Parts: sequence; structure tokens; C-alpha cells
Amino acid sequence: MPTVRNGTVLYVAKPEKHIDPDIHLKYVEREIDLDNVPLNGGALLKSLYLSSDPYIRYRMQDPDVEQFCPPILLGDPYV
Repeated sequence: MPTVRNGTVLYVAKPEKHIDPDIHLKYVEREIDLDNVPLNGGALLKSLYLSSDPYIRYRMQDPDVEQFCPPILLGDPYV
């Protein structure tokens, strides 16, 4: 199989109020060789659409704040 481009949105800065994509997020593209992806028992999926929900903004809080779900840390994928 060929290599394909894989786009990822990274969380790079903590927002104080509203999320500004130019400041708080960074788009990175990488090549994936579909024949050599280490799945380790998992599956490789192709996302067609992404959404930014209030839930994601909640997860972008300071990791020291107690939450009901794990926080998104700086440098982690946005979704």
C-alpha cells in the first residue's frame, strides 16, 4: 500500500477564554506507510470530519484542576 498524509491538530497553548486556532492549535502533517504501521492489536481509522465541542475546551484546563476526564496536555493531539 502507498504512504498517505496524516494531518494532526496539536494543542500548543493554554487558552484563558476563547480558543484561537492561530495561537492555541498547530496543524502538522506526517506521512504514514500503511504497510508498516505498528497497530499493536489496534485498528487504523480514517477520520472524515472533526468538531470542536465545549467538552474539548473543558479538557484544555490546567491538569492540576480535578476533572471527570483526563486533561489534554500541551503537545497532545487536540482530539
